[in-house]
Amino acid sequence: MWSRLKTFDPFLFIIPVLLSIISIIFIYVLTVDNQGDSLAIRQGIFVVVGFLAMGILTFVDYRAWRAWRWWIYGIVMVLLLATIFIGTKQFGATSWINIGPFQFEPGEVAKIALIVVLASVLQTRGAKVKNSQFLIAAATFMVPIVLIMLQPDFGTAVIITVLAVSIFLHARLQRWQRFLVIGVVVLAVVSIGLSFKNVEPFGHLLKSYQKERLASFLDPTHDASGSGYNVEQSKIAVGAGGLLGQGLGNGSQSQLNFLPVVQSDFIFAAIAEAWGMVGSYGLILLFIVLVFRLLQAAKVAQDEFGYLVCIGMATMIVFQVLQNVGMNIGIMPVTGIPLPFVSYGGTAFVTYCIGLGLAQAIVVRSKRLTF
Repeated sequence: MWSRLKTFDPFLFIIPVLLSIISIIFIYVLTVDNQGDSLAIRQGIFVVVGFLAMGILTFVDYRAWRAWRWWIYGIVMVLLLATIFIGTKQFGATSWINIGPFQFEPGEVAKIALIVVLASVLQTRGAKVKNSQFLIAAATFMVPIVLIMLQPDFGTAVIITVLAVSIFLHARLQRWQRFLVIGVVVLAVVSIGLSFKNVEPFGHLLKSYQKERLASFLDPTHDASGSGYNVEQSKIAVGAGGLLGQGLGNGSQSQLNFLPVVQSDFIFAAIAEAWGMVGSYGLILLFIVLVFRLLQAAKVAQDEFGYLVCIGMATMIVFQVLQNVGMNIGIMPVTGIPLPFVSYGGTAFVTYCIGLGLAQAIVVRSKRLTF
């Protein structure tokens, strides 16, 4: 077993460790005055659990996931359905299930479940995707989307859609299947635009608070004291950081509670305020290297299943980083999408670790071992 570490990719481990250290430091500094060290301790627990899961999964043959894919998928779908009825409502969505002092978010786990199932269903071993495979994959994708939109959690639905489309387009689709996927994406974007403009029958696709966020994104002065407040305060924090930042714990925007939910949605703005442009670019560089290593893992994967899993993980991280950083600097609408490995949140952190553990398992089984 230990001989497999000869092909271990250290970056898939070191980078999450660095990001988790940054996460705990900033969560502590940002919340200690109001909530003590409770959130930082919780995040520390999530980090330990996440890295244990990553380590265990590194030594599990990733191909075993295919045998358990429908069990995993079924359990996650049941949890998504249960969330609608027994979940806790926060920020306009019923996305969390309370488990003692912790909160569990099935939508986060659904990302990994969908990556595994889609990669398994769409693998062809060199042939084109059959119509039956394509239809099963499409149905597999639609079920969690419907359940998540009923919560409604628009941000998670968008992430799942993006990673699913990426997996579809990297699979060996027939021409008509590829055109259909692209057409559905265009139709979805147009529908969202029509809903924002209150054009029937699309007017109710977006909730009123989501339309307000989009309006503030398009025109930050639309409601500067309401829906546009968060973004304006975030942009001020990022700008105040300058080149080298104001120092850890010295930022007025983050320390004086001008930034709401700073430990999760707007933690990048707090980092930019404290560490400036240099620190912000350094953080983004870590994500760039992480994604590059995931793409390298996809390149060396022994089979199409491993290839598509790594593509799905890389897509998920790229999109979430772009969306979170984008909303912190005012170039993307606010959706509540966390910054991977950095924002506060246990389910999300453990989910990312599970995904990287799966990717690491693909890497260590990708090369011929020498003894």
